[in-house]
Amino acid sequence: MRLNECCQLMIGDVRYMREVPVIVIAEDLGGDEADAKRVKTEAGERFVPVHPELERLGFLGHWQAMQRAGRSRLFPDLRPGATGYYSEPFSLWFGRYLKGPAVAAYTRKTTFHSLRHNYRDALRDTEMSGEMVRALGGWAGGGSTSDDYGSGFTPERLYGAIKAVRYDGLDLSHL
Repeated sequence: MRLNECCQLMIGDVRYMREVPVIVIAEDLGGDEADAKRVKTEAGERFVPVHPELERLGFLGHWQAMQRAGRSRLFPDLRPGATGYYSEPFSLWFGRYLKGPAVAAYTRKTTFHSLRHNYRDALRDTEMSGEMVRALGGWAGGGSTSDDYGSGFTPERLYGAIKAVRYDGLDLSHL
């Protein structure tokens, strides 16, 4: 997901579709400016299954806790920046985090968006179809008329595909 797609998530954006936990990414400019949700492109409107590693790390438990607490936002501590985007302050924090001694991973080209580039590479490594890759990443298709046919992939199919995404050498067992 793009950073702003993550930061602006509402409780209702996480749900089960045919017993598969998914995150629905959709633009919603109704209501006041603080509740506006934006997507970068039309292709950005999609649903993405929750990766099993996120499930293991407690993402769904956090979602349920926010529901029980009566919150409307999934990450209620985030505030919009001067531009109105929730990603703006988080992006600045993430840059400082990368430079910090605990991580020390900063380079001129290392940003939160670098994670999206790595995700694209991980999708390529699974050898899934380009159409599936575009569906999971919210990237526009090749412009073919056939891209508009049908209703897309089922939640089960996308979940099976996203389970194949791996990052060799990444150990998150301490989390």
